Amino acid sequence: MFGSLAHLITAATPNPDGPPRHVPPPTAVNLPQCQLQLPGPGPESEPVAVGTHDAAGGREMPLTAILQGLTRPADQVSVFHLEALGVHVKSNASLAELIPASSCLPDFAKWDDSSRENAEATDTDFRPQLSNGRLAPGALKYVNLRQSLLIDNDKAFGAVRRNNPKPGEKPVRLGYCHDFFRNLESLTGFWDDTSKPRPADRRENASAADGDGHSSKPTGDGDHTWYRTSTGSAMPAQYRTQLLTSFLKLVTYDFSCSIMSRKEPRLYIQAAEHPAGSPVPVPAHTSSYYSSGCNFVFRMPTDRESAKSGIVEGPIAAVSPRHTTNFPPNGREQEAVIDLCREIIAALITAQHRAREGRKEERVGKDAWWTTRPRWGGGTGGPIGKEAEILEPRDVTAALVNDKYERPGNSGSSSAAESSPPDGLASGAPGAMSPIISPKSRRPSSPHAAGQPPDPKRPRKGLAIYDAYRMVRPPSFNWDPKTRYIHIGRQRGVNHDDVFVISSLFHHVSVMRVRVPDRLLQVLAGAPDQKGRDWGRLEVCRTKWFDLFVPNDRAEAMKIVWGVMAYAMRKVEDCPGEDKEMEIHGFPNQAGGGKASGKASGQV
Repeated sequence: MFGSLAHLITAATPNPDGPPRHVPPPTAVNLPQCQLQLPGPGPESEPVAVGTHDAAGGREMPLTAILQGLTRPADQVSVFHLEALGVHVKSNASLAELIPASSCLPDFAKWDDSSRENAEATDTDFRPQLSNGRLAPGALKYVNLRQSLLIDNDKAFGAVRRNNPKPGEKPVRLGYCHDFFRNLESLTGFWDDTSKPRPADRRENASAADGDGHSSKPTGDGDHTWYRTSTGSAMPAQYRTQLLTSFLKLVTYDFSCSIMSRKEPRLYIQAAEHPAGSPVPVPAHTSSYYSSGCNFVFRMPTDRESAKSGIVEGPIAAVSPRHTTNFPPNGREQEAVIDLCREIIAALITAQHRAREGRKEERVGKDAWWTTRPRWGGGTGGPIGKEAEILEPRDVTAALVNDKYERPGNSGSSSAAESSPPDGLASGAPGAMSPIISPKSRRPSSPHAAGQPPDPKRPRKGLAIYDAYRMVRPPSFNWDPKTRYIHIGRQRGVNHDDVFVISSLFHHVSVMRVRVPDRLLQVLAGAPDQKGRDWGRLEVCRTKWFDLFVPNDRAEAMKIVWGVMAYAMRKVEDCPGEDKEMEIHGFPNQAGGGKASGKASGQV
């Protein structure tokens, strides 16, 4: 709840004498290695079989039936489900292999060797126009970010804590990276700084220095060392999310993009409708969904009114920080498969959102029997539990419509006796006309008003809980009304969509590109797939894992993110021949076509 205010708390000053005592053992950093390889795609006339055989007639199960058969807990997922989707992973990909069109990328080798003076002189040499009409950031911005990310961690953390620099050293200027280093410094209490020697190596160096007659203790006030005091598995989840978001904002902001998620991301799966008498078994659930904890990179609109209204465009990519720390060999083998499935779900959700361009949301269950026909016994309804015992029979109707309790207009003897308030609640005679007070009336606000009857309860603006529960209606809309769903940066004339997912585990980050065929989206939306896996393969191309504690790694990760944003925000007309470049760098084009989306009714 108060995770966003953690930076306001003044942390303890680092101990210059050494690490504290009784520190729990560190959490092992074992990154998942799920390298699923499928055989090459066969001819289009021979689609690959998807599912398993059912027990009755030996028929193949549709993909939607396989996916909808998954329930909690999450360890029910296996490699079989990934093979049914056709997942094919290519690891340790370079920037040229990750980005389909290298012509949209700047000369990073030249920019890496440039100084700030040279970058300022050549800043306008390569600034192509983006899809929103603005110019891409140039070499000066890249060089400034790179030099800031290459700052030593101790110096950067000292600048965050406003410690005085060592004598003779200039103060460190973090610039745009101040927020990133502030979030990175918060991780030092849970993870060892991998850019420094390990504690065992540090003790060996200290012993050698003592043997030579040199003291290993810091001699100046500026020598500060940050030590871990807890385990990485105990780190709050928002620390990793804030670190990844602050790191990506260093690049996405200059490309007119932001990172957010206002609606719960859901992967919709709709079972195909088969005619009566079809040999295909009827699925147990016609529609379902998988939820995800990912965020999205959106493009900000250029007009002022839309920006003030909070309207965003996209999504462009998915941001998926995950908080699992027990991967093999210390953890279960299943955790690596589950982690890859979470990345695939984030990619498919992004592809479904991008495929919504030019379409309107269809409410799930509209005009269906389960959203129009009353059930649960078919009773007349009314108050339940203690409410039925408190309210009198004559007040049931007024309670259902949330009306005030009023005295009838006629004043007969019998009606006056029935409508008279209880003893002690009226200030006049027993037969006097006075409003009837609700059983749950408010207490008097002061002792002076103890003799006066309290005001009647205000009418309820909304429905009561039990009334809302009894209403038979479709689920609520899930599309964000302030999002313009556009497949920004999609290649023209192809039958797939390249979706980027930026993943984070431990204190590492990796970027992956998932080539989602349009035919797969059709199948997830309810199209029949009796011919087997006719969409080919779900190609996954990912980079290595970059350690954000290591300066060179985070500078290289920034370059990868820069390349992803430059490709996603490019003008599509400026990059002809992308298909040829993609065939050279990686995978051939897949068969399929069309767009789709799914519907939801349950959560897995």
